[in-house]
Amino acid sequence: MKSTTLTCMLLALSTISYAQDRKEGSIRAKSMEDFIKQFPMEEIYLMPAFEESLLLYKDGTQTQSVINICSADNSIRFIDKKKDTLKMIRAEEVKRIVAEEKVFTQTDKGFVQELIIFGGKTLGIWRRFDVELATQHEAIPASSTAKVYKPHEIFMYMGFPTEQDVYYTSRIVYVLVEDGKSVPATASNFRKMFPNKKKTIKSYIKENDLDLNTKEGVVALFTFCTEE
Repeated sequence: MKSTTLTCMLLALSTISYAQDRKEGSIRAKSMEDFIKQFPMEEIYLMPAFEESLLLYKDGTQTQSVINICSADNSIRFIDKKKDTLKMIRAEEVKRIVAEEKVFTQTDKGFVQELIIFGGKTLGIWRRFDVELATQHEAIPASSTAKVYKPHEIFMYMGFPTEQDVYYTSRIVYVLVEDGKSVPATASNFRKMFPNKKKTIKSYIKENDLDLNTKEGVVALFTFCTEE
């Protein structure tokens, strides 16, 4: 990363947990292997395993398949008869995915796991996955001089000419969703989504000492905003 000390720490430890909703780590990306398979499954997929799921499409049709959702590139993936993990076509046409007790809805930022729905408004969880290469890959234009890439810029590649270190950050972001658009679940965005509670949201957060970076905090505020 930016300092030699931090780089050495990341190379020494494969996964470092800094907080409950944020993890950082590194992998040694192997040459000419599927890049996405080399990351810990629990960090890059939205479900702990590939599960039988119902896919509801925007045109009203539906299919059922054993799938998982990759947070790195917002792809829907399945395992074929040869045990290869492949991308499912028409992923952009999927509106919602129902997998056991989890429901995911597609937004402008990718699939969001639904926590609470009220009318056309949803409180959910979005998994953000960022990567940084130790050495710039000549075939991919870097998003900045820091060799930071948008996930879709590199996950289309099957591997690298040589092995190199790749650093990743996986974190949970609580979001508000309406009309397919998601925004962080901040106090200001709560006020915009619930204008009828605009004058009381700030005082409610203060009186109840809510932390909007936690599930308990955003659920409590969303519940308050949806009460009559």
